[in-house]
Amino acid sequence: MPNQYKNECDVLVIGGGMAGLYAANSASMKNKNLKVMLLTASELGSGGCSKRTHGINAAINEGDSIDLHIQDTLTGGGYLNNKNLVTALCTDIIDRMKQLENWKLELDKTHDDKYDVGTYGGSTMSRSLHNRDMTGLQIVQILTQQAIINGVFVKEHCWVLQLLHQDNHCYGVLVLNRETKQAEIYYAK
Repeated sequence: MPNQYKNECDVLVIGGGMAGLYAANSASMKNKNLKVMLLTASELGSGGCSKRTHGINAAINEGDSIDLHIQDTLTGGGYLNNKNLVTALCTDIIDRMKQLENWKLELDKTHDDKYDVGTYGGSTMSRSLHNRDMTGLQIVQILTQQAIINGVFVKEHCWVLQLLHQDNHCYGVLVLNRETKQAEIYYAK
């Protein structure tokens, strides 16, 4: 591949925490023919505070409900949050957690094989799924491994300086490569 094309991709994801890793994996799994690239400001898997996450709220145990999870989340956000996004989050998180379990996320369970859940974030129900106190770290490690398996191209140590756009279409980013101290452009379809 000619050198001028090495920084081109179909899908460009900015951020190497849980959200970025999950987005890159989702795009890659949806269409194996896509070249998916992920830019991260540090080393892959160490971005943001994702690895410090103690638990993930999901209305997965008997007695809890998605509607109650939605209400708790809206209340916790002081009703400033977008109800449609909260509904999507609270509905989809159950399938996302099961997908992570299929990828070998080990969640704490009780002796009767129910999820051992904690209460975080002002929830009225115990619904925080966890793996000891290592949930975020384990999820980031699993998503990092999946990104490797899925062939996601990763560029570490890149600080995004500017989104590049024309006619309301973002076509790439200008970054500072912290290793080379050089500006670089990454293009995306």
